[in-house]
Amino acid sequence: MTIRIVTDSTAGLTQAFIQKMQIRELPLYLRFEDEVFAENEMDLEQFYERMASSPVLPATSQPTYLKVYEIFEQLLKEGHDIIGIFISSELTGPYRLACMVWEELKEMYPQARVEIIDSRMGCMALGYPVRQAAQAAAEQKSFDEIIELTRNLLRNAHIMFTPATLENLKKGGRIGSAAALLGSILEIKPLLHLQEGKIAVLKKCRGNKAAEEAMFRILAKDAQKWGLKHVVVHYSHVLERGKRVWQTLHDGLGIDPELADITPIIAAHVGAGAVGIAYFTEGK
Repeated sequence: MTIRIVTDSTAGLTQAFIQKMQIRELPLYLRFEDEVFAENEMDLEQFYERMASSPVLPATSQPTYLKVYEIFEQLLKEGHDIIGIFISSELTGPYRLACMVWEELKEMYPQARVEIIDSRMGCMALGYPVRQAAQAAAEQKSFDEIIELTRNLLRNAHIMFTPATLENLKKGGRIGSAAALLGSILEIKPLLHLQEGKIAVLKKCRGNKAAEEAMFRILAKDAQKWGLKHVVVHYSHVLERGKRVWQTLHDGLGIDPELADITPIIAAHVGAGAVGIAYFTEGK
């Protein structure tokens, strides 16, 4: 049997890589008033233009149960084993849907091996382990080897980010109105991270520059303590700010991180102007 990797569109993989590695991608969806778009089919520039002009945030939604079922059933019918790796279940639902689908299908395919992993992460803190798992599958690594590789990466995954404004987080219900107002008045820029799969405040900073400097110090400390395996600088529609963070890491740590835009679903919640760092340490 061959092994197929299934993930969701928030992993931020390129379509070229998805096709080359035969990954199956579950799309999440954005709704602008009466129009619905699959995240992996929406042009980023179009998305930011629509978000800027819309009086309300776009609604976001998970894949449909039917879509998940169709993908899993097709792969199982073709005789593949499946490793599903999804965005944190604390943020949205693809992991739970995949578990439900496999519960329904497992009696029909008793010989198949299926492992469904809640990454507890997002963006390239999810995308990089998916890429590595797909590469390992292409190299015909065993099912257990790929699971061990993926879980080890996720155990040592970190992501932190700072939004340019708290407005999107307020509108999306991630923080209260009072906190957003206070942050605006005092120019507080929270440095956020994923803790046990949930968005939490890592540090409160006064201004964007202070938040960027705090990210660098945290990464440098972890690099010294644990060693670095891989680093990605994320940005949402602020390439120049992303480049500035990239340059800081390059000059300060002597590394060449990836530089990647975040996907529309994540950008709908953190807003345009956010920057962040996803990274993997050698240990933790």
